[in-house]
Amino acid sequence: CLKKRYPKCKFSLGNILLPKEMSSIRTFCERSLVGSAPSIICIDVNGNREISGVLECLKMVMNESWKRQPRMIIVKSRFLYWELKKMGNGDDGGGGGM
Repeated sequence: CLKKRYPKCKFSLGNILLPKEMSSIRTFCERSLVGSAPSIICIDVNGNREISGVLECLKMVMNESWKRQPRMIIVKSRFLYWELKKMGNGDDGGGGGM
């Protein structure tokens, strides 16, 4: 269980494509962290979502009215990885792969 492995971390689960749930996650984060935004947000797009859906998820998080923008957004998406790899020189930068 993640809560046992990372007892100091706060976890919230929701569908960020639904504005009400995204706002609920933001509120949870701000209350849990005494009025500040989380420093890192992790998004798991749950399956093989097309690139347009992945970008929509990112837009929802980035356009939310945070009191302080997150320092980093991590996205677990094969489609995003492949698109970015096509745009670059084909090298994954040594950061590993999927």
